[in-house]
Amino acid sequence: MHAKYSRLHYLLLKVDTSFKESSNTDDIGALFTQQSPSRIIYLKTLLVDILHKGKTRSVRALLDDGSHRSYIEKALLAELNIPDSGKEILFQGLFGGRQTPEEEHGLFNFTLESTNRSYSCQISALESRQNLYDTS
Repeated sequence: MHAKYSRLHYLLLKVDTSFKESSNTDDIGALFTQQSPSRIIYLKTLLVDILHKGKTRSVRALLDDGSHRSYIEKALLAELNIPDSGKEILFQGLFGGRQTPEEEHGLFNFTLESTNRSYSCQISALESRQNLYDTS
């Protein structure tokens, strides 16, 4: 499960309102690559509980099919007093072939559980240094 965890906040995507719909139906590619401002964007999220040594916190997980790693906010780590279980040095590949500088991230292990308590699993996640729900 690749997920980003945040408090009970939703991510908001800003839509480009300068988009103008084309009356040319021959250009099918443009219909799929441009987004109509009237469309609603749905993100795959899931309400789950994070458990660690008797502490529980309800969170909303953002499920990201394109992510290779899971992340958890630094504030949640502090709130649940989850210690790091190691370090990883990572860089990220960006569009256009660029990449970010290498950064060291703490690795954290905890339990995720469904809100109805019917399923739980152990997760390893990297510490996120930014608010995952910040849309600015």
